Amino acid sequence: SRENDTWFENEFMSSPTIQLSCKPYVQEMIRSEFNSLSSLQKDMWIKDVLRDLLDRYPEDSIVGNEERIENNIYDTITQSIQKYKSLYAMKGVYD
Repeated sequence: SRENDTWFENEFMSSPTIQLSCKPYVQEMIRSEFNSLSSLQKDMWIKDVLRDLLDRYPEDSIVGNEERIENNIYDTITQSIQKYKSLYAMKGVYD
């Protein structure tokens, strides 16, 4: 949905968490993965994973920890995206 796309760009990708800790190529990988999802998958990924990442790494925790945070964000993104790309894994969520 447009609401999810707007939140993703304006709140997630523009956040200090992503801007300060993730190199441009990691940001592009995240954006590419997000854009590969359906609206339902995006909605679930935002609710289950992306909001948690922003909460887990507030702006004041980033300086001096950029590499560790980037690695954790990268690992979380790559591990979680497969779950949301698999429609079978989502079966039963809205039943």
